[in-house]
Amino acid sequence: MPESITLAKLHRVLQALFDWRDQHLHFFQFGSLRFAPAPPKDEEGAEEELLGADYRGITLAQFTLDLGDCFSYTYDMGDEWVVDLTVDGFQEGPVRTRYRCLAGERAAPPENCGGPLFYDAYAPYLPVGYDPDDSWSLEAFPSDFNPAAFDIDELNRQLA
Repeated sequence: MPESITLAKLHRVLQALFDWRDQHLHFFQFGSLRFAPAPPKDEEGAEEELLGADYRGITLAQFTLDLGDCFSYTYDMGDEWVVDLTVDGFQEGPVRTRYRCLAGERAAPPENCGGPLFYDAYAPYLPVGYDPDDSWSLEAFPSDFNPAAFDIDELNRQLA
């Protein structure tokens, strides 16, 4: 990633990496500093609770990150997916409009599948093509979900 990427753009890249649909609140955490999008308004027009400082216009460069530094991205406060990110270098030049995954393994957890504990407990036992009418199967997982699957070419098509 280039240091000039905004947290808003990084959020969109992470959503694409996990094939999530941006249906939930999220925030980035840098040590004790938390950054989130401006809170949405409720039905009465009042702002909902702020999860962190407004990240509009904030870039990674503003944190003076060094190689090996870590920060996190938390998505879906109910499921609480926490993605730990480690700086292993920055790309020179302007922010790209297309990104590329270099390596990976296993399928990304589906949106709304219950969070890490639920996913880790149930996903390994789901056979490919399970019958959603079986009493033990789970609605949280698509019927064709294969937790071992990872297609880097398909992921890079989605990121393009």
